[in-house]
Amino acid sequence: MMAEGSTGQLVVFTAALAALLVVVAWIDFRRMVIPDPLNLALGAAGLAFVLVVRPAEIGWQVAGSTLVAGSLFAVREAFLRLREMHALGLGDVKFAAAAGLWISPWLLPQFILIASVSALGYVVVASVATGTVRLGQRLPFGPFLALSTFTLFLIETILPHLEA
Repeated sequence: MMAEGSTGQLVVFTAALAALLVVVAWIDFRRMVIPDPLNLALGAAGLAFVLVVRPAEIGWQVAGSTLVAGSLFAVREAFLRLREMHALGLGDVKFAAAAGLWISPWLLPQFILIASVSALGYVVVASVATGTVRLGQRLPFGPFLALSTFTLFLIETILPHLEA
């Protein structure tokens, strides 16, 4: 889906997205929590982005956002029932819903894949660097969701605009 907004609009939305993602990643990495006001801001900005840049796709974007949040919530609940522990926080689920407004619903499998593989890569590098593997160690997923969101946003929205 090609971006339809003007260059100025895309610059503003890209800067807003980057700023929100950096703050979310920083807080989640340090405190293991994604505050609701940040998820709300990310979602509101994402909704504004869709309404300004891709107004004809609002239904698909909302459906995709709902689908990714529902999928992650189902994973969260299944893991809780099977292992009696939370694999994902509700902040991660809410973040995914908000992020789903920024990227095409057709890219949601890639969204989860990039976040998961980058988190796994982080664990491998950290384990090699420290020489220890700690099973059951908690890991904030927000920074990896943020990385995935921005990567796909750039590929889908900014790169095609640069080529035009």
